[in-house]
Amino acid sequence: MSRVCVTGAAGFIASHVIIDLLEDGHVVHATVRDLGDDTKRAHLDVLEERYPGKLQCFEADLLEPGSLDADNDEAIDSGAWWFYAHLGFRPRDKEATKLADTELRRAEKKGYRSSKVTLRELADYPVYFWLARKRQDVLPVVCTDTISLGVLDYVSTRFGSKREKAARDCSQQLADALGVDSIADWPTDEQLMWHRLSPVIAAIADVQEWPQADRAALVDVIRAKGGVREKDYVTLFDAHKRLRRAVAAFAAKVEASE
Repeated sequence: MSRVCVTGAAGFIASHVIIDLLEDGHVVHATVRDLGDDTKRAHLDVLEERYPGKLQCFEADLLEPGSLDADNDEAIDSGAWWFYAHLGFRPRDKEATKLADTELRRAEKKGYRSSKVTLRELADYPVYFWLARKRQDVLPVVCTDTISLGVLDYVSTRFGSKREKAARDCSQQLADALGVDSIADWPTDEQLMWHRLSPVIAAIADVQEWPQADRAALVDVIRAKGGVREKDYVTLFDAHKRLRRAVAAFAAKVEASE
């Protein structure tokens, strides 16, 4: 018998995975986005009654930062860090890597369980998964709060309290820099993202100085952010080396000024 963590337990496929695991005698820790949503966890309540002590539900939105970090008691109690470790996720920080390697070696001994103190320490560090060689990621590493603070300072310094003017001027400035005549025929969500990201891009870099290929690629990144699939945005952002460097440099500059 082993303890297994199943994420997205309210979903159709996960529900059947949980049933199979319970029938095989495993203890299941299941995560759902909202424990208070009775309609989506009703089947889990039935399973908890059918398999007493074998199924425990935890609230954790994997798209919400902090759902599985050191301040989430349920994540610590369920050993959520180990769930990702078994999938191949690893920290990048040197000290965290050293601690993780130590725990992985200790776990080879039957019956070993990481202490809550150790799990909280490990949970303080982001973990990453690489399908191939390790590389210098940007999106998962840069703190969005840091970017937001830097952009807010930029807008306040340049426009004061005139936020509507800031959005309007930054949008036009970006259009001029990227050679975009009009976005009127773009889908509504793409237009919205253009207006939202224009102050961010204005704060991060002088894109008018970028090569034409990089400017054209930036238009694609912005439109993808307003598109249907987040995967398209991440793929295009990841391929834009100049944009990645600019974002990382801006974040480092903001952090250094705090």
